[in-house]
Amino acid sequence: MYYYKGSTRKGTDIGLGEGTLCYTPSIDHYPIHIMSPAGIDSMKAGYQRRGSKPVILWIGNSQLHGVNQYKPGQSNSVEFLFHQLEVTNREVLGMSYPNANLQELLMSAVYFSKKMPVKAILAPVFYDDMRETGVRNELHDQSMLDRISKERAYFNNLKEVNKLLADSNTSHTASNDYNGIRETLQDRSERYLNNKFDEHWVIWNSRADFRARLFNDLYITRNMLLGIKPNSVRKMIPGNYQDNYEAYRNLLRYCREKGIQLLIYIPPIRNDVAIPYDLNAYTTFKEQVKADCLASGATFLNIENLIDNKYWGMKKSTGSFNGKGEVDFMHFQERGHQLIADTIFKTIANW
Repeated sequence: MYYYKGSTRKGTDIGLGEGTLCYTPSIDHYPIHIMSPAGIDSMKAGYQRRGSKPVILWIGNSQLHGVNQYKPGQSNSVEFLFHQLEVTNREVLGMSYPNANLQELLMSAVYFSKKMPVKAILAPVFYDDMRETGVRNELHDQSMLDRISKERAYFNNLKEVNKLLADSNTSHTASNDYNGIRETLQDRSERYLNNKFDEHWVIWNSRADFRARLFNDLYITRNMLLGIKPNSVRKMIPGNYQDNYEAYRNLLRYCREKGIQLLIYIPPIRNDVAIPYDLNAYTTFKEQVKADCLASGATFLNIENLIDNKYWGMKKSTGSFNGKGEVDFMHFQERGHQLIADTIFKTIANW
């Protein structure tokens, strides 16, 4: 860990590339954009202080919270849209995670709509994230799992989420059974040591960031060994793709059945270099997403070419430890965030 001490960034920034930072805005010290369910109570408190307007929930991945060449005072898409909506009787709130898959976005949409009066949802569908699966630890929150388990019908065909809900229910029951004896000597000792290390050892306090840096280095090592470059065509993993597409269909069904307006959009991707997708498969994917969206009664946008190439970023090499910077297909400067917010505002202005 001492090796990483002088060079480690925040874990939320490591996967964004050297020129891009994570930015999540707040209004009067209350967040309007969060990256973990743990922040939702603080977000809700600010929302209530502002008058409890109907909520538009914007969910997504790091494209929503990553700003290339960020400078203090700049905004992201959520903040731009928040201020545009101030003249209306609605407000937008954001929730995003790095490399979020559609199963996680579905969980977040259901949970959030159980906590606040969500009237509309904005959701990107990224082809690249269809390769991801599983549910990150931040979403193992018991309060979240308890609430979405009441909507189990929207998760029964998603094996990863369904297993998590089943395991959570079992462990939750066991926890209640042993509630009186859970404060063991080991529990107290571990809590005491953790608190002491956090107070007096900066490396221990930053262990999550070191862990993120370690996994990033392993990712670079893998790319070096396999010769993977930023524009190498990324083959789809059939099982993961199917699970994520089922989650997408479940999101469409959830919003339709709950009376929640839904905007689905194909997100921006830079087009000045060859993109890392099989073009035939990507075209089929976009057509299928659009057809299912419109058949469900939701609104569809394709904004993949919205942002001029000059606003896109570069990032540190993901194929070597001392290589030149490489193109970033995911993140852009503040101007790109404003263009997305402007386009979405025009689309939902009459909702």
